[in-house]
Amino acid sequence: MDNASGHGEPNELVDVLTKTNTTHLMQPADSFVISKLKEIWKEKWNMKIMEMYHNNLYTSSGKLENPGKHYYLQLEQDTIEEFNKMKEKHFFHTQLKQ
Repeated sequence: MDNASGHGEPNELVDVLTKTNTTHLMQPADSFVISKLKEIWKEKWNMKIMEMYHNNLYTSSGKLENPGKHYYLQLEQDTIEEFNKMKEKHFFHTQLKQ
């Protein structure tokens, strides 16, 4: 249905939507979840960068090596697991207060 002419948006609407990021207004829970996931990811990624730096893992051009696909998949899994633990801990503490 994406190409159906009856489903086209007026240009004015498209302009407003592309200029305005309303995710935090329309989906506040998503904003919180995404920010927490990014926070965990960045912390783990920065630790990896420091590990690579201290182990002198550089390419011939002087840049840090790419840790590879396996590392990024593991980073994703570890991030989600840590987030789920935080969520469960928060839920558990919330239930205790009630």
